[in-house]
Amino acid sequence: MAAGEAAALTSDDYAAIMMLYSQYAAALDLGDGKGRYAVFTEDGLFASRYSDHEYEPAEQFLVSTGLEPHGRRHFCYSVVVKGTPEGADGLCFLLYLSKFDEHADGSVLHGEMMTYDDKLVRTPKGWRFSRRHVWPDGDPRSPYFDDGRRMPQLPLPFEQV
Repeated sequence: MAAGEAAALTSDDYAAIMMLYSQYAAALDLGDGKGRYAVFTEDGLFASRYSDHEYEPAEQFLVSTGLEPHGRRHFCYSVVVKGTPEGADGLCFLLYLSKFDEHADGSVLHGEMMTYDDKLVRTPKGWRFSRRHVWPDGDPRSPYFDDGRRMPQLPLPFEQV
């Protein structure tokens, strides 16, 4: 492989990366901060609206996930992965559901759609996230912003299949 050339991912790589996405969501929903941190490299970074979209060390998850383990679910779907010289770029959609707050209309289930934008690397312990950014679809700063009138244009570096 020439310098700067993207590594070809094997079927085992794709399976391991899919498991990584599932492990992250399960750890988050179970309130397992150690499990959530375990899917990151030791120097991994995470950004979300809670950090004003600034990257912070993922080791913060060792203290707490910030969520109680019951009543919230994170469904990650439409995972797209592409090999890069450093490892892989990943993107997936997130459907977040919570049953904690009763809303004015009487419903008790709250939902939100988001997009994960990820950098992954292969380590001696297997595939890990080196950088993870979650963007709510309604955030105007998001590259995946959906103003409700159109589908967001995804700035993907992926080829059409």
